[in-house]
Amino acid sequence: MKTNLRGLALTALLLSASNVSFAQQGASSVGDLPGYDEDAYFADESTYQQQVSEVAPASHANRYESSQDYEASQAYEEAPAHYDAEPAYVAPIANDLQPVAFLDGHRLKNLRGSMGYQSACDGGCGGSCGQAGCGMGYSGGCDAGCSGSCGGQCGRRGALHRLGLGSMFGCESNTWAQTEALLWFTQDRDMPALITTAEPGEFPFGDGATTVFGDDINGELSGGFRSDIGKYFTKNVGLGGRFWILAENQDSFYGEGDGSDRTIGRPYFNTDTGGMDAFFVAADNVAGPSGAANFSGAIAAESSLDLLGAEGYARINLGGSRSSKVELIGGYTHFSIDDTLRMSSFSVNRDTGDVTNYNDSFDMENRFNGGQVGFEMSVRRGRWTARSLTKVHLGNMNQTANIAGSTQFGPIGSNPAVLSGGALALDNQGTYERDVFSFIPEANFKLGYQFRPNVALSVGYSFLYFDNVALAGDVVDPIFDGTTNATGGPFGGRAFQFDDSSLWVQGIDLGVIINL
Repeated sequence: MKTNLRGLALTALLLSASNVSFAQQGASSVGDLPGYDEDAYFADESTYQQQVSEVAPASHANRYESSQDYEASQAYEEAPAHYDAEPAYVAPIANDLQPVAFLDGHRLKNLRGSMGYQSACDGGCGGSCGQAGCGMGYSGGCDAGCSGSCGGQCGRRGALHRLGLGSMFGCESNTWAQTEALLWFTQDRDMPALITTAEPGEFPFGDGATTVFGDDINGELSGGFRSDIGKYFTKNVGLGGRFWILAENQDSFYGEGDGSDRTIGRPYFNTDTGGMDAFFVAADNVAGPSGAANFSGAIAAESSLDLLGAEGYARINLGGSRSSKVELIGGYTHFSIDDTLRMSSFSVNRDTGDVTNYNDSFDMENRFNGGQVGFEMSVRRGRWTARSLTKVHLGNMNQTANIAGSTQFGPIGSNPAVLSGGALALDNQGTYERDVFSFIPEANFKLGYQFRPNVALSVGYSFLYFDNVALAGDVVDPIFDGTTNATGGPFGGRAFQFDDSSLWVQGIDLGVIINL
């Protein structure tokens, strides 16, 4: 099997980018490493409670043992101005909890909820923050960048429960959903020149001919959409699915005439003469070895490329900080790539009254099934979030080729028999299949802006490289035995053979991201 060194280098570059950036951040990892496991998480809260208890008096009841003390405290309650004037003591808080002011050694100012937290949420509104924050009065930034409080988000759960969505959407659900419009370009696809035109009276091949279909099939802009939805089931582990589809990338041509305005032909290599030749579709007094050619007819051709992908994956949080995170991505991938070529031509020889009708069809199907592994990094600054996803898909590519052609040749007005073999689908007709190993690098870069508590708009760039795909242009071979043209075939040609090819797609993504 031919090794694609450029593709392997690209894969290594994409996957190493996340690792290098992660290493430079110096972020800790999950598991037994210090600072990120569950014990350390709950130890932070324990340390906080211990510090609160050390600052506050052991028993408030002792303050009010006598009526004199009670009256003094009542007077203290009724004079807030005097209370605020007291000097403040700021208690040290462990880890990332924000300082909370204690006044007079026994009252806690700005106490929020029953726990007294005020913290930025590392897990996002719906991560660890959402689970601990519901009912505890959290206030701070979330991983999704929501500017409101996570507690406020929990306050809206009643409406969600009334709609029957409370179990799926809510602070503790840790659910994400993303929908994007895709504006992608595909790689130009190689193909022989299949339809050419020339000035009236000129041959449709050689230096004076212009290729109007074939040669390079332009990979023009195609629209599509991509959806990604999932849920965190623990603080560090989530499951998700992604589906995307790209609209048909198409190039086509239709032409008809009698040759008075232009000559239209189907060029081929004539094995009888050893040089270029052409089937005339429209020609007017084109001089040739056997006399002038006069044809009237029409021709249509279409090349289309369809792509879609479906993925199921798990993500594991490797570590980070309140404003950044690195996750390991792994799972299953299915890709479908279909490349199709259809051609049909009809021509009447005005000198002999003979009709020739050619039909050719090439269907190339590629089905990839395999695994994926990669990394996603996210960095948040206020309402802005930048994300990078680099991964590679590895697995089996099943390739299937379906090639068929037909010809009708006879006097005009008759009903000629349908013969096997067209102008392109000759001795290579049939259905062929093989399995090959394939790798598919992928890179996504995205910038999102949080304009609502858990809704963001995003713009990004995506790139995918498909290795070992079967394309129609690789098997189309315009070789023809010119001596059989008048007999209606069989015309000869080369036997079918798979060819190793590649394909890439890239473009802009415009989306909406929802984190709940």
